[in-house]
Amino acid sequence: MRKTKILLNKSNLIHNFNLIQSKSPKSKLIPLVKSNAYGHGQADIISMLQGLDYFALGIAYTDEAYKIRKYDENSKLIVVVPITENDIDDVIKLDLIPTIESLEVLIKLNEEAQKHDKIVDYHLFVNTGMNRDGVDVFEFEKIIENRTYLKNVNLSGILSHYASSEEFEFSQKQYAKFMSIINHFNLGDIPLHISNSNGIFNHDNSKMTYIRPGLALYGISSNENDSLDLRPVLELITSVKNIINVKKDEYVGYSFKYKAIDATKVAILPIGYGDGFSTFNYNKAECIINGRKAKIIGSICMDLIMCDVSEIECEIGDDVILIGSDENNKITVNEIAKNMGVIPYEVTTLLKSKIEREIV
Repeated sequence: MRKTKILLNKSNLIHNFNLIQSKSPKSKLIPLVKSNAYGHGQADIISMLQGLDYFALGIAYTDEAYKIRKYDENSKLIVVVPITENDIDDVIKLDLIPTIESLEVLIKLNEEAQKHDKIVDYHLFVNTGMNRDGVDVFEFEKIIENRTYLKNVNLSGILSHYASSEEFEFSQKQYAKFMSIINHFNLGDIPLHISNSNGIFNHDNSKMTYIRPGLALYGISSNENDSLDLRPVLELITSVKNIINVKKDEYVGYSFKYKAIDATKVAILPIGYGDGFSTFNYNKAECIINGRKAKIIGSICMDLIMCDVSEIECEIGDDVILIGSDENNKITVNEIAKNMGVIPYEVTTLLKSKIEREIV
């Protein structure tokens, strides 16, 4: 069995949770566990969150709820991507909190809830400028006008989403629009939420009932220069599978993407793009072996990668850190994202479920 695995640090997750809570002490968290908990492992992250004081877990689609309900029957689950008619049966069956962006869907949800003699709480998604999800003011007004006629659905929250929470001026415009709609319709008694991770740290949330941390919960900042005391939850490790010696001017790996300029000692590692370690890392990324950084060389293969260990004493079976740190070195998600030319979210969400997870 290969030694490639993801280590999940529970104390760091709890630290991040508490740090986020301290930034908005009056708001309850909606920890986002969608996309396999941003690639960390949904089941493990949910188990690590048990006992903490949050409102609900945030998922993107109802199919995620089927998996979660197999091991967690009790946690509130809010579907943060507005539902369609196709999701209504799942919402009823799995006892979910849907977000709504259509009166038509809400009416059908009400009809289905009535058949099952249930009252379904829902959150109404308002488009304040991102132009991806949510109702406009006219649809919002129609839904509010019909509240009294829809007896089996209950408006229990109103939300929006920042288009770019790092851009303070535009975010302030979105916030102002959001609050103006709430105030115009006298809905100040309804729970509100708008902030993602950056919004929690960069904007005033004193009027928000809930906050929705995603990346920050996992100890990753969208800007590595931030001075936030976030602690990474995930460490990706593997081991040396084999060591070979390559002569000068010989190639390493597929498609001649690396040519040895001198005699080179190469370590083979049992991980590849089939595990979610992107091909964009070729000839760019590094790893840590026995307290030293080694450059990853050649093409990223489906199941294997290679690194130059010419200056490093190592043996078959030695541990290798791909994301994480030792006493002297660290490799962050942000560093890998920069090498790949992507956002940090993409680095972790690419990591496949087939990689063993271990809580430490």
